[in-house]
Amino acid sequence: MTEKLYDRDAYLRECDALVTKCEKEGENYKIYLDKTIFFARGGGQLADMGTIDGVEIIDVYEDKTGHVHLTNAPVEEGKTVKCLLDWD
Repeated sequence: MTEKLYDRDAYLRECDALVTKCEKEGENYKIYLDKTIFFARGGGQLADMGTIDGVEIIDVYEDKTGHVHLTNAPVEEGKTVKCLLDWD
């Protein structure tokens, strides 16, 4: 279960998080983190964009497996990464 840091502080722009899972899906990668600052798309709201250790996020959504950060490059499982929100 991903801790949604934006629920406590909507103005967070960065955080460190642990990559709990990284799996290939077609040409992209589904990244799962222990915590996140990236709001998932839904109900007409667009997803937050940014980077995970410099890897650009192309979508954020929730499905039956959890809070998914979709990227076009892998991020190492078990690694602590820097998450940066594209504030603009």
